[in-house]
Amino acid sequence: MSNQRYQILFRGDIADGQSLPDVKQRLKKLFKVDDARIESLFSGKPIPLKRNLGQEQAQHYHKVLRQVGALVTITEMDDEPHTHSPKPQQKTVKKDSQPNIQEKKAQWGLAPAGSQLSELRSVTLREVKTDHLNISPPEGNLIKDTERESQVSSVIDLNTDHLDVSPQEGNLVKDSEKEAPPEAVVDADHLGWDLSVDGEDLLKNEEKRTVDDQEVDIFNLSLAEQSGNIIKDSERPLVEAVEVDISALALVDNSDEKAPRGEP
Repeated sequence: MSNQRYQILFRGDIADGQSLPDVKQRLKKLFKVDDARIESLFSGKPIPLKRNLGQEQAQHYHKVLRQVGALVTITEMDDEPHTHSPKPQQKTVKKDSQPNIQEKKAQWGLAPAGSQLSELRSVTLREVKTDHLNISPPEGNLIKDTERESQVSSVIDLNTDHLDVSPQEGNLVKDSEKEAPPEAVVDADHLGWDLSVDGEDLLKNEEKRTVDDQEVDIFNLSLAEQSGNIIKDSERPLVEAVEVDISALALVDNSDEKAPRGEP
């Protein structure tokens, strides 16, 4: 039987879907300690909850703590007895989701809210001179006239003697400035076009197509009289009579009712 001993480490991680206040209350009932002791467990640093445990004991504590919502890790302890010397370096870290003492893989988790994830570095303060700076008023230009770069633009002499201002109404282009459009010349003499006389056929006899007479059999057709039905009785579709039960109906005698006003 192996003599390897193990310890349970906790640094404030909780399981997904768990509420931090609820997990703290469950741990308080489990360990039977005050609120200050429970708050010290959520510092973000690994804190041993149980030490010098066998493999089965370590797995039992792991299961119980997982049920209350706390994520813990099982690590191996050195064979040397515990002294006041510095804590030995952890050898392996087991997965929290599947506690197995034989696996030697690191456990990653989320740090508690507000914990410091990195070490603070000392920053040397530097003196910055601001004597040459001032605050400008909200209105006006931010750059003073003395700070502006002088830019000399070259002057271009434009001759505008031939330009004038036209009135608002009328054409901007004068009649003398307009160019007459070229006349459109259409050569249609070879087409032989002429105007037809009113009522004359537009197509010449040689342009007309010959249509053969079609013989239409109207032997089975006849003219119906103006009055009467167009469809003969022999042509009407046969409709079966529907028997309606009126045994539940009766006629009401209205003779005893009061006659309307104005009638005798």
